[in-house]
Amino acid sequence: MSLANTLLGDISSDDESDIDDNQIENTNDSKSMNLVQASTSDGRLAHIDNSLCHKYMPMLKSLQNLDAELNSEVSFSTLANKLDLITKANEILGKSRDSIRSIHTFIKIRYKPIWSDLDTLIPNPINFAKVIMVVKDDIDSVSSKGEELSTFLKKDEILGLTVSASSMVELPTEQRNSEIIEVIIPACKLMTDFSDGIEIVEAFLTKAAYLLAPNVTAIVGPHIAAQLLATLGLDGLIKTPACNLPNLGANDSATGVHSTRIKRGFIYNCELVQSVSMDYRKQAMRQVSAKVILAARIDFSQRGSAKEDRFGKEWYNEIASKLEKIQAPPENHQMKPLPKPVDKKSAKRAGRRFRKQKEKMKMSKLEEAKNKMPFYKAEDTEMDEFGNEIGLGMASKFSSSKGAYRNLSIADTHRPQITKGLAQKLESFIPANTEHQSSKLVSLLESNDKASYNTANTEMSERPKKIRKIEDGRNGY
Repeated sequence: MSLANTLLGDISSDDESDIDDNQIENTNDSKSMNLVQASTSDGRLAHIDNSLCHKYMPMLKSLQNLDAELNSEVSFSTLANKLDLITKANEILGKSRDSIRSIHTFIKIRYKPIWSDLDTLIPNPINFAKVIMVVKDDIDSVSSKGEELSTFLKKDEILGLTVSASSMVELPTEQRNSEIIEVIIPACKLMTDFSDGIEIVEAFLTKAAYLLAPNVTAIVGPHIAAQLLATLGLDGLIKTPACNLPNLGANDSATGVHSTRIKRGFIYNCELVQSVSMDYRKQAMRQVSAKVILAARIDFSQRGSAKEDRFGKEWYNEIASKLEKIQAPPENHQMKPLPKPVDKKSAKRAGRRFRKQKEKMKMSKLEEAKNKMPFYKAEDTEMDEFGNEIGLGMASKFSSSKGAYRNLSIADTHRPQITKGLAQKLESFIPANTEHQSSKLVSLLESNDKASYNTANTEMSERPKKIRKIEDGRNGY
């Protein structure tokens, strides 16, 4: 695709072009109707936008002269003195696009009675004019002129034209107005002349931007680089903060001054930003703006010497790879099954201390019986110190007919272990009038004789409350 088609296809953003096209088309419709009324009686196209043509042709000649100058070796100082020409060239591009829109609207209005669907099938204004110049008012000749149309149209576009032409009802010869074609053909020729002039301007801007700022041109392209140089110049570009660069060239009147949408300036229209989806364009503009400022500083430091765009190409590839990673979908991690368990017996501890600890923590026969429950038999219960009812399970087999447990021997390992210091401290809690009970407590703790469960329970119930609670905690009841 040529630079002219890229420019005319839409240099600016899609959203802004929709807004600008609607505004320009509304104004240009009235202009076109005036131009139609101003056409001469013999059907020739009246002077369409003569003032713009007169202003465009001298600038076009100067650009052609400069283009011939650029083909030869030109010093950097010569180009630096012609930055104002770059500014004028950018202005000419905008005015040329407006002229093409105006002529395009004029042609659409006049060609509607002949082929009403042509403007929707061929949205590009230049290709639209070229199709009319080939077909004219003979719609049936589309199928026979496929080779001529294939020079500037795609195959699917030619197929769409063929299908649309075959389904249309052609006007009779007596109802055809030859004056319409005589008016439209010169307008189409003028539109193609504007397109050729824009290509010359683009060629100049491409060479001038590369000679002035090769690294900036390598990142954003020649057209965006020319717009930045025409607006700020290389000296002003290196002093501009990177955060202000995305807003440069934004049309606040189209989006609103306080709009929350992205500011669509010059950077927004570069290839790197347009290559990503709308969700990532703001992030892409930040990355491009930061590298453009660095590239401008390198270009400014290289003035007067041989320039190279090595850094610009490296940063372009770096930004492109980062944007590609950002847009990449998340990796599909494969669900791995759990590994096969190792069927191996775990190592067991052993030793005298471990065996003693295990014997100490071993459940007694009474506790084992409480954890079992007989079938078809009512379970005995008792109330604990908190008033909760606790089931005794099969512990009733250790009880006599009177309801008391039979005398069970207490293993030494299950006896409460208490130091002499703690025993003396416990004796200090006993009142003075209970010396007999205190001696029994000491004898109970220090003796190794086996006492019955009933006797120990009876003696513990007679002791003070504090001592009974401590011993209950030791025994685990």
